Amino acid sequence: TLGVLFAMGVVWLLLALSGCSEDSDSIFFDPSSRLEEIVFQDGISPDPSYSGTRDAFLKEGNPFNNYNFGTTPQDTVGHLYLTDSYYERRFIIRFDISEITDCGEVLSAELQLHFSSPSPDTLTLQAYQVTVPEILVTSWLEGINGIFGGVSWSTADEDIPWDMEGGDLVDPPVETVVTSQDTLISFTLPNSLVLGWIEDPETNHGVVIRLADAVLEESIILHARESLVLDERPLLKIEYLGGG
Repeated sequence: TLGVLFAMGVVWLLLALSGCSEDSDSIFFDPSSRLEEIVFQDGISPDPSYSGTRDAFLKEGNPFNNYNFGTTPQDTVGHLYLTDSYYERRFIIRFDISEITDCGEVLSAELQLHFSSPSPDTLTLQAYQVTVPEILVTSWLEGINGIFGGVSWSTADEDIPWDMEGGDLVDPPVETVVTSQDTLISFTLPNSLVLGWIEDPETNHGVVIRLADAVLEESIILHARESLVLDERPLLKIEYLGGG
């Protein structure tokens, strides 16, 4: 009925405007036409020219603490044995999502990562929001595998150290996922976090993926944005309501 449709329109209008507290205008729209979905994946979407993903592997332990692995197509997340002990490896990633220009309400955000099948044991992976040291005026630098600096286990851009080695992580993790014998894993990112990245791109430092299990022998091989197989590159899917 007309009354039901009007009520639905009011609800959708309030949802769309709720993420735009700084907007002073009120915008009325057809709710059925304002639901948007966009996918970010290098070389594929929003179009084949997109290259806005930045990622790198962070490796603990000498001689890797200060070495950049910014253009490695795939590498380890978990723990590796080096010389006399186990050392951790993490994956840091962020997406340029400036394609989203209207200020709306984020309804869902999903990060998808491909990796080589792990051991038969169940693995627990966690995604953490990343911040950067206050002295750093931009974000962490992807780097070119040791050339021209770049992010590492110890530093955000070769010169400026993390406040905490392995990346400045916001605790608790934003998502914990259990996987076994899979080659694709999905992390649900908080809507409020992604909306913040849209409204204030300077706060977008992405997330770090790490293995949560304490079993030191476990690790996986994760595929980065430089993967030669386009479909295996990291993907971020955002569903949102346009609002202004």
